[in-house]
Amino acid sequence: LVTQNLEDAFATIAQHFDPPISQEADIVVKQVRLGTPMDEALRDFAARCHSRNVDAIVTALTVGRQTGGELPKVLETTAGVLRETMRVEGVMESKTSEGKAQVWVMGMLPFVFGGALQIIDPEWMQPLFKDPIGWAIILFACFLEAVGIALVRKFTRIDV
Repeated sequence: LVTQNLEDAFATIAQHFDPPISQEADIVVKQVRLGTPMDEALRDFAARCHSRNVDAIVTALTVGRQTGGELPKVLETTAGVLRETMRVEGVMESKTSEGKAQVWVMGMLPFVFGGALQIIDPEWMQPLFKDPIGWAIILFACFLEAVGIALVRKFTRIDV
């Protein structure tokens, strides 16, 4: 659908899209028709949505309107940037999930290995549980395990 101006575009969105975007577009149209400047209506729209993507689109629309640039080209560029951003965020999420899974596997390996040794030949594990030096070794190994897990969790956490 081709529209003449931004208000018509939001009216078209309000008519042809599903909620919640149609409801938000309808609010923008009503605000503009009641005398609110388009830039202010767009800022209110972005504030209601609480989305970085909507913020980027509203910023592009506002800058494009104020500078008199080619709005379709500005929106195409913004859309490309948003698509790439979402792709990179997906890659980062999959990589951090992969790292978290590796933490679980590596964290459980010493216990699985120790349990297997206990089942195969309990005499091999007796010094760890009967001798104070064995207790110290187990305590130190658990400490190192906790430090390792804490470090990997810190490295795989992404603050946005």
